[in-house]
Amino acid sequence: LDESLPFVTEVGSLLNRAGANTCFVNVIIQMLWGIDSFREAFFEERVGHQCQAGPENCVFCAMAQVFESLNAQVQGHRSTPASAEILQQAVSVLNGRLEFGKKQDATEVHEVILNGLDQTLRDSSLSPGTESTFVRRVFNNAIQEHAHCETCGHTEKP
Repeated sequence: LDESLPFVTEVGSLLNRAGANTCFVNVIIQMLWGIDSFREAFFEERVGHQCQAGPENCVFCAMAQVFESLNAQVQGHRSTPASAEILQQAVSVLNGRLEFGKKQDATEVHEVILNGLDQTLRDSSLSPGTESTFVRRVFNNAIQEHAHCETCGHTEKP
């Protein structure tokens, strides 16, 4: 264990309303929040992000709203739990198969969130064609999805 690395002792609390099915999104938020390099880079990018779509339609804006609520809790400026429903809504807009309010696979939603953040940053980059976003730097890999059919053996690549 590297003692020089900061350790987040608080993550704040996330609302988990009965029937809202946000537990899978809450897990992803808690995991991403706990990665110092991700959280710090996210807040750095937040300053320059200018979006017209709004949090209901932009994964970056929705994540910012949730992260800002968690940050306010950790700093003692807010006592109510943060809601992940805005991020769940933005994910459903980004990927129509992931219906808002329905139970989803956390791994698939995690991938959609990272892809959405990465694409938003590349699209809004001041340097068109920039391939390196903080998402790629933090996770140090390209995000790709491959579908493989167990029946016929066909593999579909992006």
